[in-house]
Amino acid sequence: MIHTKLKKGMALLCVVLSVGTVGCKQEMTGRDTTDEMTGVQDDGRKDAGEQITPTVTGSANTGIAHTIDVDEAIAAIVQNEATEFTKRTAVVKLSDEGIEINGTGCEADENSLNIKEAGVYEISGRLSDGSIYINADNESEVQLILNGAEIHNETGAAIYCKKAKKVTITLAEGSSNTLSDGMTYEFADEADEPDATLFAKHDLVLNGSGKLIVTSSYGDAIKGKDSLYILGGELVVNAADDGIVGKDFLYIADGSVSVNAAADAVKSTNDTDTSLGNIRIDGGNFSLTAGTDGIQADNVLLINGGKYSIISGGGSANASVKTEEFGFGGGKEWGKWGNWNTGTETEEDETSSSAKGLKAGTDLIVTGGQFDLDTSDDALHGNTSITISGGEFLIASGDDGMHADETLLIEGDCKVQITKSYEGIEAQEIVINGGNITITASDDGLNAAGGADGSGFGRPGAGTFGGGKGELTINGGAITVDATGDGLDSNGNLTMNGGTVCVFGPISSMNGVLDFNGTFCLNGGTLLAVGSSGMAQIPSDTSGQNSLAAVLDSQAQAGSSLEILVDGVTVLTTQARRQFNFIVASSKDFVKGSEAAVIVNGKECYAGALTDVVTCFGDVNAMGGFGGDKGNKGDRPGFSEGELPQRPDGNAPQWPNGDFPQRPDGNTPQWPDGELPQRPEEEKPET
Repeated sequence: MIHTKLKKGMALLCVVLSVGTVGCKQEMTGRDTTDEMTGVQDDGRKDAGEQITPTVTGSANTGIAHTIDVDEAIAAIVQNEATEFTKRTAVVKLSDEGIEINGTGCEADENSLNIKEAGVYEISGRLSDGSIYINADNESEVQLILNGAEIHNETGAAIYCKKAKKVTITLAEGSSNTLSDGMTYEFADEADEPDATLFAKHDLVLNGSGKLIVTSSYGDAIKGKDSLYILGGELVVNAADDGIVGKDFLYIADGSVSVNAAADAVKSTNDTDTSLGNIRIDGGNFSLTAGTDGIQADNVLLINGGKYSIISGGGSANASVKTEEFGFGGGKEWGKWGNWNTGTETEEDETSSSAKGLKAGTDLIVTGGQFDLDTSDDALHGNTSITISGGEFLIASGDDGMHADETLLIEGDCKVQITKSYEGIEAQEIVINGGNITITASDDGLNAAGGADGSGFGRPGAGTFGGGKGELTINGGAITVDATGDGLDSNGNLTMNGGTVCVFGPISSMNGVLDFNGTFCLNGGTLLAVGSSGMAQIPSDTSGQNSLAAVLDSQAQAGSSLEILVDGVTVLTTQARRQFNFIVASSKDFVKGSEAAVIVNGKECYAGALTDVVTCFGDVNAMGGFGGDKGNKGDRPGFSEGELPQRPDGNAPQWPNGDFPQRPDGNTPQWPDGELPQRPEEEKPET
């Protein structure tokens, strides 16, 4: 276990990711399964074959132990909401005709209220062009009770907290309060702040049960340069730049937060101290519309609860790329909605145009909450890792549903529904231990490594993980994949030890329901995968559970029924979402010597004994070997050792400029049905 100190005084709540290295022919526990989500049914017969027990050894990744908690002062802050019985240092009535003060600790300076001492100040009234200026000392705590206050500053911040130990802004019950600014600020010589409508150079706390409307015409709306705590109230934010910013740490416990921001909606921005720039959210209701990222932490983003509706970058309808229009994934610049790909994009450009839903500079951790995400870019993104152990997700993404540069773990009682994506779930190493997951993807469904196949051409970052890397491990859960590209894709090994997986794979012969560069050890669980046979692979013969593979004589159309029988009993059944002529199936009931049958639309296509670890029906072996004992791309037809054909100098052939040829209108030519041409002696697969 690795502990990372994220903020002084933090009591650490650990979330640890541990991925086991699983060998082939591992013994796994069978599990009775009837999954409404996948439509794959396992009759749960326990008398079919030997019962087996799990053995998992090794540790491939001790991964995340990043933790976030609030500092010790939070308990006092929560109890610090002012009531009618709280003693006021001063009661202030704002007015353009003059500021009335009843009490001490503050003074009026024309249209500005200057607070110089610690205390509790109740504010009401209106300033059409003025401000509240707090300049106490570094040991003073100041509390403002906004009780029907309306403040507009045409040339600066409406509330500027320059010096104090901490400032708490309490929204009085039943009150509505408004802060706003102009489009230009006037700064002192060489100064560049305050640069937000509500700005604090120190810790800032927002609490209470009233309403606060903050409108920024210049820059950020609410900004704390140290830590920002939101503990309650109703916040309505409209921002010309970022909505809500806690530079070192942002903590949200409760309340209603509505943000419409030209840039990021909610963020923590410290990118110089690796222990800071964190966000923790325990609850609240969020409606966020962002020009760029919805919620973004430069370091760790931890979400334990809350309800979220997030639209970023114009939503999935404003996707970064239109593969159907430009072929091979080319077209608009990936991650830069509305811009044409010039071929000169840089890493800095890609970062600056991020339009993700939830984004972490290192680790993204979600233990609970309800999420409705409609994003132009990735819906969930971790520059290091993503861990999902709870929550419900409804995702429509113009890029990936979930993307982690290194590791991604899904476990526990969570529900993930990705209705639209380029690639559904992508990371160098993916481990699924539980949850209900449905994925619709225009490229790969589950992709361990990412972007290395032809369907990713034109997409920045495609293939950047490198060949041979990538691990996809499924230990549990119920997973349904509907993919135009590969269904389950790993640049390294693919391992299945449990769970229920149903793949409705590609129609194109350039992709497969299973795609792996190493081995596919199928040791347990229930698998039913149907799709094109053009680039098909099957489980390795070192697997711990038997399976069958079948190639049909003709294409079965979308909507066709499929049944797999073992000894006359229906073990697996589904209704195909896409046309198919290739089937891979496995369950604990596939016992050697049993009689199996493949039935499509009520017609028996194949019947025979399960004689091997992988029993093949139809013209499987004639199509290039399909993996079998080797289980890698070298067994695919047409190429040796999984590589593209080489010129005599050993290099792959390239077009003169390294790109695909273009038509006179500048677009890549497409074959009428979107497929590659066939040699004269080949018959084109039925579509």
